[in-house]
Amino acid sequence: MEYIWEYFCGINNVDVHIQQAEIISPYYEMPPEQENLPDEVAYNPMYRYASIFFPLLLEMEESKEMESWYLDIFSHYLVQVDLKSGLSYGECRRNDFIDKALSGEYGRDVAETFGHIVSGKQYILAHYFVTAEETEASMMLFSRALMELMGTGVLYQDKDDMDYYIYYAGREENQRDKRLIGLTVEMLLPLGKKIRILWNNHFGICNEDVTMQDGNIEII
Repeated sequence: MEYIWEYFCGINNVDVHIQQAEIISPYYEMPPEQENLPDEVAYNPMYRYASIFFPLLLEMEESKEMESWYLDIFSHYLVQVDLKSGLSYGECRRNDFIDKALSGEYGRDVAETFGHIVSGKQYILAHYFVTAEETEASMMLFSRALMELMGTGVLYQDKDDMDYYIYYAGREENQRDKRLIGLTVEMLLPLGKKIRILWNNHFGICNEDVTMQDGNIEII
């Protein structure tokens, strides 16, 4: 945990008392070895907010009680500003998803598969999952996530069954990609939609010679 706003992700912060850490450093906001209580958290307000707190606390140095009260009130306000800013709030939601996925909150299979994915792709999947929670799952989000995670491929929609899709990966089948596609399907494919994965062989398309080679045509 690097910043105080991370402590408040997903909790009711009204009842939490914020105070200044006993040991502060110009190199961090949250003391690395400090243990915080459920209703009390300490941090270094001078790390990012020295211009606000230094003159304020200087005026209050004769009254420790007032100093503590002002620090708590202003810190709560600044935490809310952080959480409502696009970057901080988005980071909070994505990090929360990653933590829950790895801890097994979405199921043991998800945790095991998610743990095999490199951190960069964990972040991409987290981004699209959080977006889907906020806007509802859609094939547009699923398609974007799949293409960004896989890097190549084509997603087709069946003209006779609009809920049926075919994803052509354009590469040899392998366990790493199978896990990645499977997790993307489980987390982002909208309910009622079906998908089939084609690996190295494409289905035949008239007038497309590359898809009409003997022995390399997928039957669908």
